[in-house]
This record gives sequence, C-alpha cells and structure tokens, in this order.
Amino acid sequence: ALINKNGELVAIVTSGGEGRFEAIPINQVKELKWRSGPIYSEENDEIGKAIRLCTLEIESTKRHRKQNIKLSIASKIEKYCSKTMNRQFFDIAGSTLGRFGFFEKAINLYKQSVKQDENSINSRIGLIVSMSLSKQYKKANKHIRWLLKNDVTDLQVLRLGIQSGMWGNDKELANTALSILRKINPALSPMAEKFINSAIPKSQP
Repeated sequence: ALINKNGELVAIVTSGGEGRFEAIPINQVKELKWRSGPIYSEENDEIGKAIRLCTLEIESTKRHRKQNIKLSIASKIEKYCSKTMNRQFFDIAGSTLGRFGFFEKAINLYKQSVKQDENSINSRIGLIVSMSLSKQYKKANKHIRWLLKNDVTDLQVLRLGIQSGMWGNDKELANTALSILRKINPALSPMAEKFINSAIPKSQP
C-alpha cells in the first residue's frame, strides 16, 4: 500500500524493479472491479489461455541461453504474449525477444505496454533499449525526452540520452543529458563529453 502524509491509501504497488516501482492509483481500482465478474468470463478464459501459452513459450527459451531461438518460437511469443492484455507479460516477452535479437518484435510488445500505461518507466526504457539496439535512434529520442521531462535521470537513461542523441543527430538531447550527468555524477562527465565531441551520426533504418 502507498499511503500519503494524511494516512490515506492512494495506490497499490503492483510491479517494478531496478529501483523503479509502479502502482495502481486508488481511483482506478473501481474501474478494475467494474471490468471483473461473470460477464467477462469468456474474455478472461481467452486471456488465461494466452497467459499460459505465453509463459510456456518464454520458458522454452531458457534452454537456448547460448544460442538463438528459431523465428517460429519468437513469432509464437509475440502472438501469445500480445493476447495476454497484460503489461507485465508484454515486458517479459519484449525482454526475451530483445535478448535473442528479435528487436522489431520486442519493440512491438513494448509499444503495447507503453500504450496501456504511458507512465510505465520500465516499459519505456525497454522500448528505448530495443530501438537503440536496432539503430532506430531518432524514434528512441522522443521517449528519452519523455523520461528526462518526467525526472527519470538514472545513469542508464542519461547514457542512452547521450548515445542516442548523438547517433540520432539530436545533439541538443545529448547535451541535455550531459548537463544532468554533470550534476548527479560529475566523475563520468569527461568521458561523456569526449564521446559527444567525437561521435558520428549513424544511419537510421
């Protein structure tokens, strides 16, 4: 439970990681309850089936830790996990597919996650990482700007801002990330400045 200074319940923590945790605002619980019950039993059965298949396909990738998975497996993960209607599964599937190099499929899942909850920081970072690895720097930059605007300024985000800003031909973004880095970790700023002064924009897909 998240409690404000007046002792009132304002949200319920549901997920998160790496120091970034997320919660359902208490004013949205009523909507969740409204969307539950017998009337949704058929829809819930389909979602339950998708969750089971999504989980099984992701579990099957664990034996492929040191080698790539087949396209058919990646396609099943994208298909089944997209049908879960659950942001946690979108993110897990996106992370799994990204790890095996299926960046476009990972991006598709992370986009679904951000669409479901635009305030999901972890989902947006996953989307940015997948876009950066597939050299879609310009597309990644708008999401990096969103994070910086909302005071998400950990080192990973700043590194992505500097790197993607320069390789995506957006030096203003790179300099913004650098100025924040100087404040929170000045020891790392000389290396970042050197990168900005020497980086060459890369081709965009």
